[in-house]
Amino acid sequence: MTIIDSTPEKLVYTQKELLETPLVIAIYYKQRGKQGVFFSSKCQRDTSPFFEMYRPDELETAGILADENSDEEATPIGMIAGVGNQFDLEFMVRKYRQLLFSEITSIGMYKNISREVRLAFAGVASREFRSRDSDVPCRVEMLVVTRFWDELEIFRIKGDGDFHPSPRFGVIGGYKKIRGKKISVRAMALKLLNQFYKVSGRPPTLKEADTIANLALAQDTRKMPYTFVTTFSF
Repeated sequence: MTIIDSTPEKLVYTQKELLETPLVIAIYYKQRGKQGVFFSSKCQRDTSPFFEMYRPDELETAGILADENSDEEATPIGMIAGVGNQFDLEFMVRKYRQLLFSEITSIGMYKNISREVRLAFAGVASREFRSRDSDVPCRVEMLVVTRFWDELEIFRIKGDGDFHPSPRFGVIGGYKKIRGKKISVRAMALKLLNQFYKVSGRPPTLKEADTIANLALAQDTRKMPYTFVTTFSF
């Protein structure tokens, strides 16, 4: 039987670790019949915070060993962006992939697959976080972006399994206060995004999403030598 850890030490420890994480931002964009999610982040290490999700039958096509003469290209069905302990993050990404692949393999694609996988994933995170047998394996924060049956979902998931939807944009990390101000980098990013929607009343274009992201990322004045940008387009 799993022993549940009901003390707050893990939560406090996790929050302290995440305090130093850089900002990662995901913004839904739309322009000229094209749409998708724009991801951007700066980091002190050369490890990308973005992980693509593929259907099980498209993994070989997505791999670097695929036939270089082939024009076939696998299309991701989702992305995970994450901050925090790299070992813990990779652990959680593997868990999500296992759940997603198991669901697709056993049942196939269906209307509520994203919801079912997300609930199962949150349950895994919650159990791992609260188990006394774990070494705090969830010192992470993630954005899970999926698109099934033409339905886009963006969810922010914490390391303890808590999650909530972010239909227009997602922001993780960036908890350091902006130099000379009382608000965090994360709070400024959310403010910039909400202001854009308030003024324009529409999703940003890809160029506008890039501009907003750069303004938000610039609020963290720590030395961040690596920049990571990618898109999940459809």
